Amino acid sequence: MRRWLERRGLHDWALPAVIGLLGSLLAVTAGVWRHHEMQAQARSAFERSVDRVADDVMRRFRQPIFPLKGASGLYAASPRVGRAEFRAYAEARGMALEFAGVRGLGFIQRVERANLDAFMASERQDGAPNFALRQLADKSHDDLYVIKFIEPLVHNVSAVGLDVGSEPLRREAAERAVTEGEPTLSATITLVQDEKRSPGFLLYVPVYRQGSNPVTPQQRRNALVGLLYAPIVVGELLSNIHEVAAGDLEFKLSADAEGHVTGGLVFTSNASASGPAGPTAGRFAAARTLALPGRSLVMQAHSTRQFDAALSAWSAWLLAGAGLLVSGLLAALVRQQTSGRRRAEALAHTMTADLARLAQVARHTSNAVLITDPALHIVWVNEGFTRITGYTPEAALGKTPGQLLGSGKADPAALRLLADAAAAGTSCRVEILNRARDGHEFWFDVEIQPLHDPNGLLTGFMEVGSDVTERHLAQTQLQAALRDNDALLRTIDLHAIVSVADRGGRITQANDAFCHISGYRRDELIGQNHRIINSGLETAEFWAEMWRSIAAGTPWRGEVCNRAKDGSLYWVDTLIAPFVGADGRIEKYISIRTDITASKTAARALARERLALANIIEGTSVGTWEWNLETDALVFNERWAQMIGHTLAELGETRMATWRDRSHPEDTARTEALLKQHFRGELPALESENRVRHRDGHWVWVLTRGKVSQRAQDGRPCWMAGTHMDISARKQAEAALRASQELLDRTGRIGGVGGWAYDLGTQAIEWSDQTC
Repeated sequence: MRRWLERRGLHDWALPAVIGLLGSLLAVTAGVWRHHEMQAQARSAFERSVDRVADDVMRRFRQPIFPLKGASGLYAASPRVGRAEFRAYAEARGMALEFAGVRGLGFIQRVERANLDAFMASERQDGAPNFALRQLADKSHDDLYVIKFIEPLVHNVSAVGLDVGSEPLRREAAERAVTEGEPTLSATITLVQDEKRSPGFLLYVPVYRQGSNPVTPQQRRNALVGLLYAPIVVGELLSNIHEVAAGDLEFKLSADAEGHVTGGLVFTSNASASGPAGPTAGRFAAARTLALPGRSLVMQAHSTRQFDAALSAWSAWLLAGAGLLVSGLLAALVRQQTSGRRRAEALAHTMTADLARLAQVARHTSNAVLITDPALHIVWVNEGFTRITGYTPEAALGKTPGQLLGSGKADPAALRLLADAAAAGTSCRVEILNRARDGHEFWFDVEIQPLHDPNGLLTGFMEVGSDVTERHLAQTQLQAALRDNDALLRTIDLHAIVSVADRGGRITQANDAFCHISGYRRDELIGQNHRIINSGLETAEFWAEMWRSIAAGTPWRGEVCNRAKDGSLYWVDTLIAPFVGADGRIEKYISIRTDITASKTAARALARERLALANIIEGTSVGTWEWNLETDALVFNERWAQMIGHTLAELGETRMATWRDRSHPEDTARTEALLKQHFRGELPALESENRVRHRDGHWVWVLTRGKVSQRAQDGRPCWMAGTHMDISARKQAEAALRASQELLDRTGRIGGVGGWAYDLGTQAIEWSDQTC
């Protein structure tokens, strides 16, 4: 253009004018472009804020899962865990029992309705005499999900004893957690312990029997120990979110994409807003689907007018005005400054782009970034620092990181490493325990880099940190679980007979107890099949059923007779648990056995004794009785009932009154007097002849013998046992003999006839009265 103007003689005045006009157009265009760029940057900043809020909401909902899963190991090892054991477990591991919005941690027991009375009695005997069942709506199910306890109890008294299975929303989530085996969040409910009646959730974590490894819904239901759970108040859980508190955005959670109340509105950060276009809504809006444990919610967010107000367009138009001014100056100096201006613009553009990129990284990273002077006083912090620590730039400037975030619990070695690096002006990286502005402690992974000017002088330090609290918590819980598992395995190995076999049944490990009881050395067992100790007493069907069970991944338990190396037999109570690998195939089988040879021998001896006693009782045709003096229960055998014309089924529950009501009044007082003498130790045993009324009305003579078999520590009799023998025939013979003797005596007196008897053995002679 310059050459074209020069050829026409217009170069001296037209070129600057043309340059000025073009500069003005470019300035206006730059202003418009700057305005649109600011809008795009604002949109990007808003989207990042929405992402951070979404991540924060999901993190808060997942926060109770870690302590609940940690406690599940306690229940898997010992299902009989009460409130005291649960609290002791939590205190021993420093496990929090409540968080912001999470009212506590508790345990839910699944109870069959047929076993409900026994369950309630057991709970009242286990230190909760006022334990009571409460149900909400649907009371028709055959099983109940009852809250056994929740800690801390002070805020949750109204929840103890509640059947969460009696309300459809609570039940649906509980059953889904059981069958799927994963942490599950219920639909929106109102907690019974929430006085404000605000929206809430229940978070369930299922607990299965140790070693069960269920893979199907039915296996999970069969292996269920119970449900660990946490009640959540949404409004409390989602309070103090940084972006909302800073006034940058508002959001709501709902069960559908529209966010209507009828569609399941769960939470709104601004109760006065009527929707995304409500009275406080700004120009930007976005939606996210939140993947919560076992459930999804839709988060709809919009910017605030405060956020929009920060997007003033004056800087864009100021740029345009400055561009017009610069265009005029450039038009005047175009000839001599063209080349220099181009070089300056290129350099400025490069530096501006680099600084802009660095500023974007520092401002929008999720990590905390701060810059200090050489004395470690903070001179700048980014948004991530405020979000993680809670300290605004105004609160942080001028203080050192140690003054601002020191918890008093940091590792001294880590603090020395930081101090040495600062003194030497070198970089370092440590993990340190800090305290945020609201008082909660968090672990910080910190990297410190020194900053130097172009001359190499130290100008300060840049610190980049990330919150690794969840990782530390997971590592702590994992280490605790590993310690518990190691202690459990050592205990089992010490007190049980343990062996491990591969998927083919070949022994790969055997403990000392297995070697001792079998008589084989460990090198003789390794590589062998368990048939090496097979006694041959079990049938082939017995072993086939066992293999079907463990090959299907189901633990098997039974009593097995084995043969030792010396040929002797021994009995073991055996539990075989299959372990499944990552490929879904069984990797090995662990067998845990207990020696029950002594109990088996004793059982056989007891069975022989009972058979002999039964034969004696049957041969002598006597009735037996056992009397519990503390409960007054009296147990008879069938022969006793037959003596009086009844069966035991007809008599029903028998007590001492059953015997007393059927005894002859003249005999009862005498028998009770003899009984008291025996109780006092004056008689070694009770022996009495009694008349008992038969079902037909006549009296049956019974010889009663008995003796106290157990006394309390203070000497009181607790149990007494004895026999009843029908002596009616003997009594009738004695009565007939007496009648015959009386008849003979009367006959002798009438006829004047006497009589005598001579005992050949003793040579004694007896004379009748008439003879005398």
